[in-house]
Amino acid sequence: MKKNWKTIARLVIASIVVVGLAVTIRDAVHQFSTDNDKRQLLQQIRWPYLGIAAGLYGLGLLPAAYYWFQVLRRWDVPVTAPRAVAAHIQGHLGKYVPGKAMVVVLRVTAIAGPEVSPLVATVAVFVETLTMMATGGAWSGAVIALSDVPTWLVGLASGLVIAAAVPTVPPLFRVVLKRLNRGREKVVSWDAYDWSTFAAGWLWMSGTWLLIGGAFAAIVYAIVPTASAADLLLASAAMGLAVVAGFVSLLPGGAGVRELILTAVLTPRLGPAAALTAALLARVVFLGVELAASAAAAIVLRRTRPSVDAASPAVPASK
Repeated sequence: MKKNWKTIARLVIASIVVVGLAVTIRDAVHQFSTDNDKRQLLQQIRWPYLGIAAGLYGLGLLPAAYYWFQVLRRWDVPVTAPRAVAAHIQGHLGKYVPGKAMVVVLRVTAIAGPEVSPLVATVAVFVETLTMMATGGAWSGAVIALSDVPTWLVGLASGLVIAAAVPTVPPLFRVVLKRLNRGREKVVSWDAYDWSTFAAGWLWMSGTWLLIGGAFAAIVYAIVPTASAADLLLASAAMGLAVVAGFVSLLPGGAGVRELILTAVLTPRLGPAAALTAALLARVVFLGVELAASAAAAIVLRRTRPSVDAASPAVPASK
């Protein structure tokens, strides 16, 4: 009976994710098909740079995934690096479902096991996600603040980095966790999340944002070959701010929010048609990479699934 419920739950989760992805793809295709300027730009695209963008974005998924594994191990969650990384990558599909809760569900269920606490795995998801958002907001805000952009974008970047970073400061985070866990059975020592873990998060996430920013810069360069180095740097920063703002909005995949931020930052430099085309093309390229990476992650998860015999305690042989 328990197995049947698990199967049903997986089918329901998969159905919700598929619907969310379908809506995202439909909206992107509709945007391209109804604008002549964007269709004309698409005909002039230098496609090899989109391949470079896809490769950079795919690599950009790895540092964040590995940091999630590090947080899990700090709290003694028995999971291997390949399985944790695959679970994290698969979880990206959950962001296309309203509310973003599906991200947590996909990642936690992917590493579920007899000795894996769902509570600890869930908290690790929040640590990794908030660290990623704080790092992205900080680096993006620094570049945007030194650029000629609307003042409200600088204020937005500053507010987002504070909102995401403060909850992950180790002393504050541990106090919150201990209070939430008061009166319950102790499952882990929350003190294991310390300043070294915090610093490692900023290091790994800086790598993630460097690669994701580089991916978007490649997309911009594919559309506008005359873009300067300053334009591409600003584009990289804009993508970080757009992703963070999209996360805070809780809309599926940050739909609309990401495009708004990217066009607001890039229009003065590239023009409205090129800015919006780059934003929409990034949506398509990034989604394609996430689908391919999730398919590969599913294979890894199947091959690294803990066996029932290994997970179960040994039964003494009868005499």
